[in-house]
Amino acid sequence: MAGKFPSNSVERGAASLARRRLFRIGFVALGLVVAGLLLSPHFTFEPLHKGKPIRYCTDRACGPNGNSFRLEVKQIGSPAVPYLIAKLHTKDTWLRTTWMAVHEKLPDRLSGFFTELQPACEVRSAAVECLAFIGSEARSAVPDLIKVLNEDRFVASHATSALGAIGPGAKEALPVLKTSLSNKTNMMEKIDTAWAIWRIAGETNLMLQLCIEAISQQSDDGAAMNAALALSQMGAVALPTAPQLIHLLKDMTHTVGTRGNAALALAAIGARDETIVAALKNGTRDTNIRIQSNCARALWRLDSKYASFAVPIIVNGIIDWNQQHPESKSEFTHLHEYDKVDLKVAIPALKELLSSDSRQIRQVAAEALRMIDPESTNELGIK
Repeated sequence: MAGKFPSNSVERGAASLARRRLFRIGFVALGLVVAGLLLSPHFTFEPLHKGKPIRYCTDRACGPNGNSFRLEVKQIGSPAVPYLIAKLHTKDTWLRTTWMAVHEKLPDRLSGFFTELQPACEVRSAAVECLAFIGSEARSAVPDLIKVLNEDRFVASHATSALGAIGPGAKEALPVLKTSLSNKTNMMEKIDTAWAIWRIAGETNLMLQLCIEAISQQSDDGAAMNAALALSQMGAVALPTAPQLIHLLKDMTHTVGTRGNAALALAAIGARDETIVAALKNGTRDTNIRIQSNCARALWRLDSKYASFAVPIIVNGIIDWNQQHPESKSEFTHLHEYDKVDLKVAIPALKELLSSDSRQIRQVAAEALRMIDPESTNELGIK
């Protein structure tokens, strides 16, 4: 009949359309599989670190739960920088987002074979943090970090820290950082930017001025905390801020972390001024054990004659910290790394603690002695 098509023609047309659709789907699936293979650590030929491709390490460091791999990247150093620079340019392309969706639905036995991808903003942020870990050896990343400052607000603060960690090798970033500082109104951001400028160019007056402003106010505890932390790393040049740091240490309106940083900053200044020593001694009687411990550490760092006084307080602080943070336990011997104190002067005080009524105190003291003076522990029969 005119005006009608044979039914078998319609069926053949539908079948042909179905085949084309299947072909397209298969082509896309094949492309995604190939992309997954290329992203897999098992399909790469590159320089190795501990038997694994450097790209494998940077991929993991910039992926989920990448903290342990960031330490590996730090060990790799400059050879990892080109891979991290590439990650600074990561975008959420159609292929990337599609592969992320596909990977999420893969069976467990397959998903582990392919690299899991993160949203691009998280990758860029992790890459910047890795560059900060590497520090001065990441100098070649400076131009790309400057671009991040100008173009990516999500990771700009991390990029500022990374430039500061690179230090004098990041001098070309100074104009951008100074412009950024002049445009900021948030005190914490100003401190972080000024700190980066100080680490690059040593502009002490600018840093001290902003730090005094930050630790003298009460409305932004985070800014005061970061300012005190920065001062604790500046050393003797931070002496003009001592009066404000003493006040901050006593100020109960600030958090324990901020006040503790003030104590450590006073120690780092290195001045055995009577007012500083008196403030730290008073701090060892604070109601908070963390403040007590930080002040005891500070006194010991200022003068080794305070070691016997400080050791019992520090041991109690370690016990409290480990109870509160079982995932990141502290040890007495960490004091050498953080405070640069001579641990051997603590041996007499640690031996006295072996007779404490507290099992926890005895345990911390014994562990410290095993690390500091193994021979004495053998003589005392400590296992």
